[in-house]
Amino acid sequence: MAGRRHHAVCGVADCPNPKGTEISYHRVPKKADVKAKWIVACKRAGSVNWNSALVCSTHFTEEDFVRDLRNELLGLPLWRMLKEGAVPSRQLPRHQGPTEVSTQQSEARMARRAKRESRAEVSAVWDEAETNVPEPCQVNQETQVSPAQATAAVQTDGRCVANLIQMNNNLCTKIWQQAAEIAKLRMEKRKLLTKQHKEEVV
Repeated sequence: MAGRRHHAVCGVADCPNPKGTEISYHRVPKKADVKAKWIVACKRAGSVNWNSALVCSTHFTEEDFVRDLRNELLGLPLWRMLKEGAVPSRQLPRHQGPTEVSTQQSEARMARRAKRESRAEVSAVWDEAETNVPEPCQVNQETQVSPAQATAAVQTDGRCVANLIQMNNNLCTKIWQQAAEIAKLRMEKRKLLTKQHKEEVV
């Protein structure tokens, strides 16, 4: 992400778009996770083409830039290039932009959808369990039952019990997996909100 020297419009909300030889403008990175952080930091309202948007160097620290040792030694104008993964962190607007609000709303929608899907899946498993329960073995008391028939009936009952135990184990496993997924989503949401709060304080 090499800096551009010509005057441009900064993508950060409320930025005065500074000019000068020490100011450089940098294109929003294409890497999805880094790009998302830039968009949240900019807090820009309205429709923005983030594929071509630029952010000026006043929003980065000196540690965010790669040192141009060659030009430093030769006394030439420095070519400012951001380090990979650098994110705007200076002179950012303190208000909560629509992008940040939409990110929180998206996280909340994902959590609600996961909860609904979890309930639906558990309900489906219960319905399946109730539908597929084998009928108990019937023995006609008026008919004489041979030892072989009695043994076969006992074996059938044993298989019925084994099937019920297996279905119960499968149900418990699915419920635990869904609970773990919901807990993971809540943890990610909590981390995101904590990070955004720290950025606003800074």
